[in-house]
Amino acid sequence: MPQAEACARVAHAAQLAPRRALSGEALAPLLPNTAAALAAGQIGPAQVRIITETMNAIPATVSIPDRDAAEAELARHARSFDPTSLHKIAMHILDHLDPDGPEPRDEAEPVPAAGDLRFWDGGDGRLGLEGFLEPEHRAAFRSLIEQCAGPCPAAEGIPDARTAAQRNADALLEVCGLARAAQNCPTTAGEPPHLTVTLDWDALRTGLGVAILDYGTHISASEARRWACDAKIIPVVLGGKSEPLDVGRAL
Repeated sequence: MPQAEACARVAHAAQLAPRRALSGEALAPLLPNTAAALAAGQIGPAQVRIITETMNAIPATVSIPDRDAAEAELARHARSFDPTSLHKIAMHILDHLDPDGPEPRDEAEPVPAAGDLRFWDGGDGRLGLEGFLEPEHRAAFRSLIEQCAGPCPAAEGIPDARTAAQRNADALLEVCGLARAAQNCPTTAGEPPHLTVTLDWDALRTGLGVAILDYGTHISASEARRWACDAKIIPVVLGGKSEPLDVGRAL
């Protein structure tokens, strides 16, 4: 199985695994009917992908009872139909829930862009960035970055060895982390942005070895351990062909 496919299945598992509230109360999965059908072996990964993508595409204006009914209907049909037929049913359900489709933009008044940003794979695991911001957004961005990019001496009398450009990169990641933790951060099906990290249990326990990110990038197991301090961990048992055999609940 390609690595991207395995990562996608683990990401879908986040919507199918049982959850716990901050109080410790057990909560049902985000897609309970789909989770039950998958656990019973009545549907496969292809049907799960169609259902999760369809649920993510339902407009926020649709009521919770209607969303729950749509998920139940999709799970019911998934037991009987192949992925191609299920996709057609899913599109019909979306059309029913949102008959007018996305609200069209006024061609005479296009939404102005804040700037232009491009990013690309550097080929060595790094990400390249290039872009600009319009003048009205320049000050806000610079003030955030510069506030987080000040030198941080390693110890008394030992200056920060990072260059200004390196401090800017660290500051950008810090701002991204603050945005991800914000209460009003954009969500998908009520869940904040996810970064899927796959590694062996022994590597997580000992900090020795490597972990794999969504796009195949490798990081050290010790770095993954640090990330895991404030992350949800979903244990997954993989078979010889990297096929998920069992998905546990988020820890």
